Amino acid sequence: MNEPASETGVDEPAARALRQVRWLLIGVESLVALAFLWLGDAEHHPTGLLLVCGVLAAIDLASRGVRPLVHAATDVSALAVLSLLWGPHHPLQALALVEMTICATVLASRPAWSVTGLAIGLQVLDAVLQARGGEDAVHLVSHVSIGAVAAIALTWFGQAVARSLAARDAARHAAEVDRERAARLAVVGTLAAGVAHELATPLGSIELLAEEAGAELGEGPGRTALATLQAQVRRCRGILDRLLRRGDSGLVGCPAFGTRLQAWIDEWALANPGITATLEISGATADAAVPGDEASWRGAVWTLLDNARRAGAPILVRATLRDRDVVLDVIDRGAGPSPEVAARAGEPFFSAWPERGTGLGLYALRTFLEGVGGAFSLDSDSGGGRARVSVPMARGDRWTS
Repeated sequence: MNEPASETGVDEPAARALRQVRWLLIGVESLVALAFLWLGDAEHHPTGLLLVCGVLAAIDLASRGVRPLVHAATDVSALAVLSLLWGPHHPLQALALVEMTICATVLASRPAWSVTGLAIGLQVLDAVLQARGGEDAVHLVSHVSIGAVAAIALTWFGQAVARSLAARDAARHAAEVDRERAARLAVVGTLAAGVAHELATPLGSIELLAEEAGAELGEGPGRTALATLQAQVRRCRGILDRLLRRGDSGLVGCPAFGTRLQAWIDEWALANPGITATLEISGATADAAVPGDEASWRGAVWTLLDNARRAGAPILVRATLRDRDVVLDVIDRGAGPSPEVAARAGEPFFSAWPERGTGLGLYALRTFLEGVGGAFSLDSDSGGGRARVSVPMARGDRWTS
């Protein structure tokens, strides 16, 4: 498991490595400077070396939360100053390559290459100043060239490693999400089968009693209410049938989708009096055929309308054709979903209204759509919420009604 990130946004092991490189530089350079002082060697400017080390130590102690790009740039600049004081054969110049390698693996591409560019530029400037001081130009050019090639190669390799690690972490996270989703699917499937079995008998009794009551009732409001009740019982029966017949909804098709969509909206409006749901549909969509059985589509549309009603009426349903896809938008006049709700919509047992929902409606919708090659998304539209369903039209004889 990765350790938590530091305040600078870099993983703590990487931030710790940068600090360790800095203190390695300070410690070794201080020892060398003290040795020069003890030997009385003023040619390598031991006082200046100690001063640079002191400045580095003060910076590290005073700015532990500094951005890693500034941190690395400071160390690389200090190494350039040390090289200028020591001479062209400064042994600790190789530590700049360590800094660049760490930055290449933990920083984004632009800051990582910025550190490398700064190091190469300072090395060139250092070589120019050394050449003016009488050092051999050919030797300095070869020294700078080899250092630049090494810096570029290490930065490129570090960036490649960083990309590979990021891809591995993303794949591992996706696998964990898939495993969790599969576990929830197994739980929901077992629960659904049990619920379907338990409810089948009482629903059958209700349906039988409704038929007997209908035979005794005459025309009037009671008859209309009973007809609505029977329609809801049939809908429940269809839901239970789908729960027991999981996985085969993509083998059948729903022709004249737009025409049936209007009928489903009318049925929903009859069961939800006082709620306005308006349909806008393009002419070609009315005759389009989509994969999936009619009962599943009816349940999906009712789920979308129920969620829109909870968010805020009135409701606008818009059905259009885009290339070979049927796109269905259900737009409410609520506050719109939060980013968390939009991202998690369709997860089992997650609901934006936990006091009124179980979190299984959109989950069943998304599962059905994935089974027929469709997609679902939730976002905001014109000050309200918008649930979008898209599904490819049925082609040829692949689906039959």
